[in-house]
Amino acid sequence: MTYALSWDRVFTDVHLITVASDDSDWGIIRNAAVAVSKEKIAWVGAAADMPNDHGAEEIGCGGVWMTPGLI
Repeated sequence: MTYALSWDRVFTDVHLITVASDDSDWGIIRNAAVAVSKEKIAWVGAAADMPNDHGAEEIGCGGVWMTPGLI
């Protein structure tokens, strides 16, 4: 599948805590990235799996932990 990415920013060099859908309460993704488009999360995952052609501003976060989608 081919699609055009329209991300505004990508936060890189982060570790993520997610709500996992398996038997555990939390999921952890180390060395991850979070992409944002129009102030909404557009993509979350391992940095190695991130598309290279996103064209967004990359913001290095120095290895901080994030909880995307949890306020």
